[in-house]
Amino acid sequence: MKKNLLSQTILAGITMVLLCSNFSFGQQVIGEFSVMDGGFEGQILGPVTSSAVSSVNWTATNTGLAGSTGSGIKDILNTVGGARSGNNFATFSPATNQNARLTSPTTTALLASTKYTVQYYAKSTLNPTTILGGALYSNATTINVSATPTTSIWTADTWFKVSVTITATATTPTFAAVRFSANNATLGLGDLSVDDFVVYAGDADVTAPEAPSAATVSGSSISWTAPGTGVDGGGYIVVRYATNPNADNDPNQNGIYAVGNTITNGTGSLVGTVAYVGTATSFTDTAAGTYYKVYTVDKAFNYSAEGGTLGTAKFNTNKVSLYPNPASREFKVTSVHNIDKITIFNTLGQKMLESRPNKVEASVDVSSFANGLYLIQVDADGNSMTQKLMKN
Repeated sequence: MKKNLLSQTILAGITMVLLCSNFSFGQQVIGEFSVMDGGFEGQILGPVTSSAVSSVNWTATNTGLAGSTGSGIKDILNTVGGARSGNNFATFSPATNQNARLTSPTTTALLASTKYTVQYYAKSTLNPTTILGGALYSNATTINVSATPTTSIWTADTWFKVSVTITATATTPTFAAVRFSANNATLGLGDLSVDDFVVYAGDADVTAPEAPSAATVSGSSISWTAPGTGVDGGGYIVVRYATNPNADNDPNQNGIYAVGNTITNGTGSLVGTVAYVGTATSFTDTAAGTYYKVYTVDKAFNYSAEGGTLGTAKFNTNKVSLYPNPASREFKVTSVHNIDKITIFNTLGQKMLESRPNKVEASVDVSSFANGLYLIQVDADGNSMTQKLMKN
C-alpha cells in the first residue's frame, strides 16, 4: 500500500556506508516517458530551437527570437541556484499575444484516447496561473488537448507545482508541452522558470511507493530488495554522502535528477551526490567509506519513506559477531557496543522480527521461521550493518 505524501513531506531512505560505483551522466532514465528528459539534465545549454520539434531536444514555438536577446526568450540554463532539482532548468519568456509553448522531445509511446497527467514546477515574479497549463500535441502545429490547472498555490519567485489531467483525442499525441494561452504579453509576466517536468498515464499521483528494504553489500556491489508493490512505473535513486546524513537530507519531492547532481536539502546543508538512477536493485561504486540513501521513486517522482539502515565504514564488522550461522533454533549477536536493535528481513524485504536488546549480547529465537536465507540488520552506536543468516 502506498503512503500519502503532502507537498512538504520530508523524504527518507535507506542509509548505508558501503562501497559503490558511478554511472554516467545522461538524460532521464526512469519514468513512463523518460525520453522527455523533464529534468533538462541531458539538454544542450543555451537558446532553445524555435518553431521545431525534436526526438531528443526541448524546443519552442511562437517565441519571437530565441536566445539571450529579443522577445519570447527560451533557454536551457545551469545558473548556480537556478534549478529546482539537479543542475539544469528551462526559462520561458513569452512576449507575444499568441499561444506559446515549451515543447518536450517527441515520443511514439503516447496513446490516443488515453488519460494523462502533465506535471511540472514553475517559478515567476508575477502570477501566471490563469494562462499557464499543460498540453499534448498531435504534431508540430496541431494541439491535441490542453488545460490550465484548477488550483495552483503560487508565491512570487518560489517554485510551485502545476498539474493538469487531460485525455488525448482519438488522434495519437506525439509530445507534451508547457503552454501559455493567448494574451500572455499583456500581463507582463516576464521570465518564468520550469523544472521537473513529467508525464504519466492516469490521474495525478501524490502517493509515495513503498520503500526498498534489506540493503546489503557483497564486495563492491550494493543491493536492496524491491518493495512488494513494485516501483509503479519508476525505479530507484541512490544519493551518496561523505558524512552520516540526517533524516531530512533528502531530494526534492518530485525532483528529477541525473547521476552527478548534488543535493543540499536539510539539516546542515550536507552535500549529497546522486550516485545511481535506474531500475536495477543493485549497482557498484568505487567510492569507499561513504554513506548512501536509497529511494524508490514512482512514475510521478514521488519518493519512498525510509526503508532501513545499513553501515559498514564506521561500524567495524570485526567487532560484531553473529553465530551460529547456519542456525536451526536461535543465533546470538555480540558487539563491543550496546545493541540498539536487531531486525530480521526475508528475501522479499518483509520484516519478520524486531528486537531491542540494549545490551552487548543478545539471543534471537528463529525456531518458528521457515528454512531459508534471511538478512539480519544490527543497529548499534548510531550505525548499522547487515549480515546474511541461513536458517536450517
